[in-house]
Formats: sequence, C-alpha cells, structure tokens
Amino acid sequence: MASPIARNGGEWPREPERVPMPSTPTRFSPATLVFVLGLCGFLALIGWTEYSNWSAQINRVETSLEGTAEAIAQHTDDVVEMSRLPLASLISEINDEQGNPEQMPQSIKALIKRLMKASPTLDTLSYIDASGKLVATSARNIPAGINFADRDYFHLHQTSNMPLPVVGKPVKSRLSLDWVIPVTQRVVMADGSFGGVVVSTIRVNHFINFFSNFNVGNDGSLLIVRGDGVVLARAPVEEACSASIFRSTNCSPAT
Repeated sequence: MASPIARNGGEWPREPERVPMPSTPTRFSPATLVFVLGLCGFLALIGWTEYSNWSAQINRVETSLEGTAEAIAQHTDDVVEMSRLPLASLISEINDEQGNPEQMPQSIKALIKRLMKASPTLDTLSYIDASGKLVATSARNIPAGINFADRDYFHLHQTSNMPLPVVGKPVKSRLSLDWVIPVTQRVVMADGSFGGVVVSTIRVNHFINFFSNFNVGNDGSLLIVRGDGVVLARAPVEEACSASIFRSTNCSPAT
C-alpha cells in the first residue's frame, strides 16, 4: 500500500490560507467625545491656573527682594556716610592744633565727645598718630600700651596718599571687643608728612539687627558685600562662626 508521502511527492497536504477579515473601526459616541474634550480642557485650565499662580508668586518674590536690596543698600550708604562726616571734623581739629601738641589730645577728646552724641550708629571714634599710638578715643576702657600700627587700614594710609575715607574689612575691635567695620582716613601734617589715621567704627551687629526687619525665609540670608567681594555683614550668623565669620571661607569669605 502506497504511503501518502509517496502519492504527494514527499509532502503533506497544506491547509488553505486564512484571509483576515477587515476590522470594524471603534466608534465613540458623541457623549464620549464631549467628555474627553471636556476633561482635556479642564486639565489644561488647571495647568494654566497653577502656572499663573506660580508666575505671580515668583514676581512677588522678585519685587520683594528688589525692595529689600534697595532698602539695605540705602541704609548702608546712610550709615557709612554718617561715619565719614566725623572724620573730616577730626582732621580739621588736628590741623588746627598742630601748633599745640600738649593741648591737642584734650581738644580732640572734647570734639570726639560731641561728635559721638550726634552719631548714634558709631561704635568708637579715634585718632591714631603716625606711630600707631592711640591719641584720643571715645572708648572708655583702653588697654595699656595699645597700638594699631599692625592694622591693615593703618598700613594702607601709611603707604598711600589716598585722601578719601576708606571702608575697611571687618575686624574685632581692640577697644569694644566687638566685630566692627572701620571707616578710616589719612591725616596729613602741615609739612605733607603722614600724621596718622582717624577711625570711626560701625558695629557689625548694627546691620545684623537691621536685617531682622526683613523676612527671607528659613533658608535665606542677607549680606552686605564691598565692591571687591569682601563680606561686611551677614545674617543669619551661626554661633559656630561668630569668631571667624569674617576670616574663614568655611563660614563667610571676607578675606
């Protein structure tokens, strides 16, 4: 008996190919289309509302920060200007008393006393002679043998002919023991030689207390920075940085 393979040339008979039936397209009812379009519109409206609220909030924050920066800058300018004015009066008095070296300290002390009453933002007001010795000051407790010849501002005026007042880097005052910003000016004697430095100091805490009038949030901070990048005041101040905040870059780079 012959096998089916032999009768079909060695192949099994093939099954007829299945022709796919055309699929029926999915149709949405008008109600479904309206619902989908309404949902998309609703989501778009929510997204636009959130974006508008976010944009308005950003604008309010930027406006508030600009106002804060302007207020701090204006206050800083006013305080520094009020610290410069007494220096001109001191230099004028020193020039007038050059012929009376014995009487000069007393007359300068009297003038300093009057100037301090008119300048409530000042910490101290002093005159340092050409050797760095303290001639007169508003401070009450004066350490014996105190000398300021090693201060940066003293060296600056000693080696420079700059006649204008200079806002120095924050230092820890040897008179009040507080962190202060020195405003200094060179004293020129009648013969043109270096006659020392007049110094007015502003408490750094004065600016930090002023910063408390502005709310910048828990993570915000306020700074007053000199033109060359030196930080003059910063708030909030961390307790661990209170002694080195103006010297260590780990806290606030001022040097």
